[in-house]
Amino acid sequence: MNEPFGMMSGEVAKKKIMRHSAAYKLPLSALDIVVVDDSKQMQTIIRSVLLAMRVARVRTFDTAEKALQAMLTEPPNLIITDWRMEPVTGYQLLRSIRHRQMAPLCFVPVLMITAHTTRPLVEKALKAGAHHVLAKPLAPNALHQRIEWIARDERKFCLDPGQDFFVIDGVSAALAVQSERRQALDNARLNHARSLGGESKSHPARTGASNKPTQKPADEPLVLEERKSSRGMGDLVKPASGAFRAAAAIRAEADAVTKGAGEKSKATQVKGGDGKPSGAKPKGKPGAVRRSPSR
Repeated sequence: MNEPFGMMSGEVAKKKIMRHSAAYKLPLSALDIVVVDDSKQMQTIIRSVLLAMRVARVRTFDTAEKALQAMLTEPPNLIITDWRMEPVTGYQLLRSIRHRQMAPLCFVPVLMITAHTTRPLVEKALKAGAHHVLAKPLAPNALHQRIEWIARDERKFCLDPGQDFFVIDGVSAALAVQSERRQALDNARLNHARSLGGESKSHPARTGASNKPTQKPADEPLVLEERKSSRGMGDLVKPASGAFRAAAAIRAEADAVTKGAGEKSKATQVKGGDGKPSGAKPKGKPGAVRRSPSR
């Protein structure tokens, strides 16, 4: 059993390297936590939340290089690091500390934080040995729950087969199972959509296609309704492209019709025998007697 650490055979090596994380079964009051983030504001927020949890110690660093140098001297119990940093990213920091030659730092759990929690990013972080990924902005309650969960996490570290890096036991297998389930679900949805498409062509009433409203052409103006507090076109619901010009034309036409109707109503008043509106006074001097022309 004097073989080098990395040269052990499969079963023997598995028994020798299975280890819990450095935060396993530790209370919050005993945790030494390192925070790595290139944002001073985010450092202050996380530090305030951690101190409110009454952890033993909080150390903050602007870069991964500074944090790594300090952690080699004093390994913490937990690392909270941002994913996107320069020049060394949080993922590169994670890969560095998970190398077997970085022991005992390689057994420190890592909580990754990022503003871009896409599925590929999360899977990449978990496969590299991160315990959890949290999305920004951080909620204090969520951060508290995740730290307590990491302290209770019974999963152990093991060497990645054929590699010199530690990973969390069972993560790769669990991610593979989830990937197969998603693929099967996507295939089922695709087949279902295709079957519905075939039925809609042969039996439109069965699929309810006849009940779907027909879409308006792009050039057809939308019906716009002004709000009670509307002051003009700026407060109208924004229509599709070209509808503003159509709405303006409709409004101008409506104003013209209204104006024409007003003038017509004045002209259609009851008229007298001389063709003038009834009640109109004849032109001439006041009091003058109108004489008939001589024959």
